[in-house]
Amino acid sequence: MWLIQQVDPATYYFNHSHAFLLRGQFDMAAMQKAIDEVVRRNENLRTCFPEIEGKPQARVLPELRIPVEVEDISAVPAATRQEYILSLVNAEISRPFDLLNRPLLRANVYRVSQDEHALIFIVHHLVTDFISYSLVEKEVFALYSAFSRGLPSPLPEVPVQYGDFALWLDDWMKSGASERQTEYWMKRLAEVPLLGRRANVSHWR
Repeated sequence: MWLIQQVDPATYYFNHSHAFLLRGQFDMAAMQKAIDEVVRRNENLRTCFPEIEGKPQARVLPELRIPVEVEDISAVPAATRQEYILSLVNAEISRPFDLLNRPLLRANVYRVSQDEHALIFIVHHLVTDFISYSLVEKEVFALYSAFSRGLPSPLPEVPVQYGDFALWLDDWMKSGASERQTEYWMKRLAEVPLLGRRANVSHWR
């Protein structure tokens, strides 16, 4: 992913994104505080990948604040508002990240009206996966719910970081365990017939 981004800096198809339409009273300060706390808790969200001697190196920033960009679109006519919001969201999703120097998380809020806001999170796949991304979202909304009511964080500290698993997996690969696993499964599956060349493969999202 890093190499593809350097070859084509306009690449954006590794961006994970979810958009939400929030109805009711919205506390922008609480949302900013919630995102700041999620970034503090999860060092992968504070990681960029500068090039050192021609190779990418993971650099975890000791602290990082992700300013939530806010745009007021309440003046847009109601008849075209939804289409306009979708155009803004699509444009933001299509904006590439700077993997070398910048955080790989963005958050945008569009103020539709006094009691309606659109919220979008975008995280690059280099620092998350589908399961982790859903956990980040759950943390954001749990923290927002607490902070908007003047309560402290309800979340315990994270015992294991994303990088801890990567180091464990790297050690496991170097230990020879992967070769032993491969040999085991090659023997177990030796008699399994090959799949047909015209197998129907469903589309995965």
